[in-house]
Amino acid sequence: MTRTSPWAILLVFLSTLVNASAQTLYKLGSANLGSLSVILTNYYIWIGLFLYGVSALMLVIALKYGELSVLYPVIATSFIWVNLIARYFFHEDVGFLKWLGIVAIMLGLTLIGLGEFRNQGKQSFPGARNAGISEHKSKVTEKVNA
Repeated sequence: MTRTSPWAILLVFLSTLVNASAQTLYKLGSANLGSLSVILTNYYIWIGLFLYGVSALMLVIALKYGELSVLYPVIATSFIWVNLIARYFFHEDVGFLKWLGIVAIMLGLTLIGLGEFRNQGKQSFPGARNAGISEHKSKVTEKVNA
């Protein structure tokens, strides 16, 4: 697997914005829920479903050009966007602990990004682990045979 392309990370990031927009439309559409016919004619729900599909397609395309362990955590930014939308568009209370959670998400994504940057050019963990075991076995065998 090749290293994760920066544009793949950007594409996942954009997909989270599209996903948060879809969730916002679900919230707007939920105000008019009632019978099945109302749901079927609720354009907020339909546009939200369409955007949700676009978001999923963007994620699938990005995954073709990047590592799952790097790209999937970027989806956590959806929590950030949804909380910001909830606060500023729906005037929902976003308390201290939610803001602290958002900071934790941002810190986690930073650590993942730094880990990806530091691992460039290095062998992935399973291969490195196997190489270390093989080297260790060779040294033990040499000592026993000596």
